[in-house]
Amino acid sequence: MAGYSSRDIDPTTVEVRYLSGAVAGTEILKEYVLYRSASIAIERGYDAFRIIDSGAYSVRSQHGYTSTATATIKMFRRDKEEDPMGKKIQTTIFWPQEFNKAAVYMASEVKSSLEKNIRKD
Repeated sequence: MAGYSSRDIDPTTVEVRYLSGAVAGTEILKEYVLYRSASIAIERGYDAFRIIDSGAYSVRSQHGYTSTATATIKMFRRDKEEDPMGKKIQTTIFWPQEFNKAAVYMASEVKSSLEKNIRKD
């Protein structure tokens, strides 16, 4: 049992979650959440997003392990709206232990960069 879910917090803020039915590496989970975040932003007509909250964890139960990553994103259009955090645009896709909350992720760049790594089954 693996898959995405999302929940709108307001018109430009979405919580994105990826659940894996097995133990999965944190970096892989983050890639799936970033990919889905980029897809949601593009689908809604936004070209950029910033991660405003995030987390990743694995849990063992009587049925086995599940791994989850979440990110709350704030979407915006660079040509019409100011970056909600007032930060310099950064398009590098890089994250250390946590998602890079200092970055503004360009949705199309994130999606095209991660597309080859994402299983679509």
